[in-house]
Order: sequence, then structure tokens, then C-alpha cells
Amino acid sequence: MKSDILWIIVDSARTYRTGIDDRDRLDIMDDFAKESIEFTNAYTSAPSSILSASSMFTGLNSCFISRHFNDWDFDEKLVESVYKTMKDLNYEIYSIFNSREERRMIRKLIYPISSKFYTKGISHQNWWTNKECTDIFINALSKHDKNKSAFYTIWYDCREDKNTSFEVERALKAFKESGRYDNSIVIMCSDHGYPDPSSGLTEETMKKYTHDMIITEDNIKVPLIIKYPGCPKGKKLDNEVGTVDIYPTICEILGLPEKNTQFKYRGLSLLDLVNTDSKENRTARIDTRLNMADSRFTALVKDQIKYVYYWDQKIEELFNLKKDPYELNNLVPTRLDEYNENILEFRTKLKDMEQEINLFHKVDLINRFCTNFQKRKSPGALKKISEIILATKNAPINIIESFLKASKKIFPNTKIHLLVNENDSKIYSTLSVNSIINIDEPANKTIPIVDIIFFLTQNSKQGFIDSSISNNLKKWNKKELLMLDYNFDIYNRFLSKWFWPIKNYIQTNSYFYKDEPSLFFRDILFILGKLPNRLLGRNTSLPVDGNKVKKMRDRIIKAKANTK
Repeated sequence: MKSDILWIIVDSARTYRTGIDDRDRLDIMDDFAKESIEFTNAYTSAPSSILSASSMFTGLNSCFISRHFNDWDFDEKLVESVYKTMKDLNYEIYSIFNSREERRMIRKLIYPISSKFYTKGISHQNWWTNKECTDIFINALSKHDKNKSAFYTIWYDCREDKNTSFEVERALKAFKESGRYDNSIVIMCSDHGYPDPSSGLTEETMKKYTHDMIITEDNIKVPLIIKYPGCPKGKKLDNEVGTVDIYPTICEILGLPEKNTQFKYRGLSLLDLVNTDSKENRTARIDTRLNMADSRFTALVKDQIKYVYYWDQKIEELFNLKKDPYELNNLVPTRLDEYNENILEFRTKLKDMEQEINLFHKVDLINRFCTNFQKRKSPGALKKISEIILATKNAPINIIESFLKASKKIFPNTKIHLLVNENDSKIYSTLSVNSIINIDEPANKTIPIVDIIFFLTQNSKQGFIDSSISNNLKKWNKKELLMLDYNFDIYNRFLSKWFWPIKNYIQTNSYFYKDEPSLFFRDILFILGKLPNRLLGRNTSLPVDGNKVKKMRDRIIKAKANTK
């Protein structure tokens, strides 16, 4: 029988203690590290729980897993996860996540625990307290068939719970008392850190600026402690590694072949560093957003040099973390000659990473579009399509390229036009299309009738459509208007606004209805409460300028230093 696995994740726990708030390193982490190996320079893949989880559980950077948070999807046919691996090995999976949102969004990735292991009063409807998570774990542990291997995940949250360390300790104690601890793999980490309140990014400040747009060390470094049978006890390694390396490490400990080898940039097992005392540092990549979202930026860290690239503004930053731990002095404008080799290395690596990510999504998108569209139209109907318009606003150029390639595969002789605003028309000027039409101008009389207008937008199934575009589309003489999201799922406009939001919400929660049928009726009431916003076309989400937040933080730190 293979080793059991217990993976404990503490949401938002830093690698150190401030003594100011509730996001500090837990006391139990110090105790557990005495009988384990601790990696003291470990980085998350993203300062966001969903993105970080998807990366940890697949061993890949989060940008491979999905394209946009609003069109989140995970396809285990394309990417293997640690849960799929263990399920195929006949492990019993017990995934205990405190957050309802995480249980819902990444259910296809983590296989949430069945309600038959819930303790009294627990429902998927609610966020679970840390105590409830431990209670569910202990209940599952007591009911587990001792002749089968088990994979337990417990996701705690240190926010507003002074007993978090105690609950983690209680879970470890129960696992030890079960008699399975010594022969098991036990991992303890956080999904990401949290901004240090002494930097000025306090709890109150963060209500306005979300932590997932902060990429300083306090927010992206994580505790990472691993125990496995025969491991050296109390060993500390300061190599730069990532949470992407955990899944490959589990595989090597269990004697399994490496997974997701089709990807060049993937996590690597940590055992080589443990067994050889190698001083090698790996390049950690951290993203604030997925690669088809706006307002994103990326950090690469290696050998205590940190490179940050803001994709929209095309701004570069470089910091020497050893000399400048607070990241206050950007070396790009002032020390370019001295650090030119570092900058060129980071630029080259980031470009290579992006090419692999973009190619992966492009192939997937082309296949999705061809499959989805050919379900809607017969071969004879496809041959009759002569004019297509793709309308969009601020869509990344790589997703438009994917649309064009897919379209030309299905109807190679069809004319394709872009309908975009003036600023976007300059960005898309290199694309191979028949024409680029300014969306603010009157409908083009040179195209008497359009067979299909596709409106491409993230979150299109949620019906939040830019009114300037939807009003313009009404002017065109068209046979069909179809919505297209960033997964290239295709929707009718009416269904997009009314049917698909309801279907999508119900579908993502249906996994839980079989255990708790009453949740279905609660969700219907929830959806009805959202209808006023849909009737009014409200979309309240606004982008956060991460560079602006960083500059605000820097000013506060410098001001404090000047007053000492």
C-alpha cells in the first residue's frame, strides 16, 4: 500500500511574524518543521487562492490552466492534476476546503469531499470555520478503510481566527493517533502570503486594493514544509523554489513517472535539492492575472534578483532583494549597465514562457471553436457563409489570432472583418483580415448583409455586454449574432443574457445538489436576487492598477524611514 498524503494549506499565512495582524506564520509550522524539511525561499505561482491552487495541484504555472478568471475552466484531458493521479492509483480522495467559492470553482480539479463525511450542522452552502474543517477531517479519518491509501487536503484560513494554529495541530495529532503518520507524506504550506501592514497596506487599505495585485515578497513567499518516510529531520534549504514543485515531489517520493512532461516550463521535484545539498536556484514565476486578462503583471525571481513586467504599460522593474528587501529601488533606469545581463536573461525567459503558454491555448482554442461551431452548422450551411464580423473590445491579440485560424479552417473562403474601437484597430493592424472597421462609425454599407457577427468578450455568458458595442451591432444587417467567450464557447445573445448565467451557476453547483438537494432552491433564490443588476446591465468590477498600488506602498515605507 502506498503512503497516505496529508496536504495542509493555510490561506494567506506569511513566512514570518509581524505581531500586528492575523496573517503571521503559525506556531505549529515551527513545531512541524523540526521533524520535516523546510524550504525557506518558496514562492507561490500567484497571490490569488484559485490561481495558486490550480498551480500547486498541477505543477504548472497558473497561466496554463485557464485563460481568464471570469471564464475559469479546468480540463483534465489537457492537464493532469495530483488528484487525478491519486484517483487513478485508487487513493480515496478527501478534499476539505473552507471556502464555498473554491469548492465550487475548482470542483473538477479537487473532487470535493462527500457530504457523508460532514459533521452535524455542516453544509456546502456555508464557508467552513477552521474547527469545522478539522472536525470533518477527523470524521473522514475515522471512517476511512484502513486497507486503502488516502489523500487528504485541508484548506484552512488564518484570517480572523486566533485558533488556526491549534486547529492545524489538532488535525496533525489525530493523524498521528491514527497510526498512519510515520509512513505518510505530509505537506504544510500557504497559498500565498499577505501584504505586511507595516508597509501601509493595512486591512483597511486592502479593502480597496485587492491583495492579488500585490507582488512584493511579503505577499508571494510562502511557508513550505514537507515530511516523508525517511526524510532528514529539521533540515532547512534556502534554494529558491515554488509551490509548483510540490506535485512533482509527491510523484518522485511515490516512485511515479513525472507528469505533464509535454510542458517545458513545469515544476520539478525537490528531492534532488534535498539529497545533494545543491545550491541551485530555480526561476520562480508569479502572475497577478491569467494571460488573457488585462491589468496583469508578472514577476520572475532567481538568485535574489527580481524582475517585474507590467504587460499593459510595458514597464520593467528590477530589484536586488539582498540589498533592497523592500523593493524600493528600481534598477532598470539607474543601473542598467551593471544589471544588463540579468535583464536580458529575464526578458528571454519570459518571452519563451509566454510563447509556450500562448501556443498551448491557441491549439486548444482552435480545436474548441471548430468542435463547437460544427455542432451548430451542417457542412452545407458552412459553405454558404460568406461574410463574418468579429466584434470585440480590448481582447488580447493572441485570442483573435486563434479565432482567425479556427475560422479559416472551417470556412476558408469566407471574408472576415474586425469591428473594434479606434485604439484597438492600431493594435490589430497586423492581423490578416479583410478589413478593420471602427465601431464608432455607421454600419458599413459596403457589406450589405453579414452572415454572422461574433461578439468576443470574457464572461460573455454572464451577459455584461458593453452597451456601446451592443447598440452598434443592432445597426448591422445580419443573419445571426453569437456570443463568444474566452473558452470559445458559443452562445445565442438572448440565451447569453438570461439562460446561460442561470445554467452556468446551477451547473457549477450541481455536484453538490445530489448530497444536499435544498441547495438547488437556495441557489434559485440567489440568482433571482441578482436579476436587477442584469436588467440594468451593471458590471461593478473595475481593474486595479498594481503599479499604482506599489508606488503608494513605496512612498509610505520611505516616509516612515525618513521619520526615524
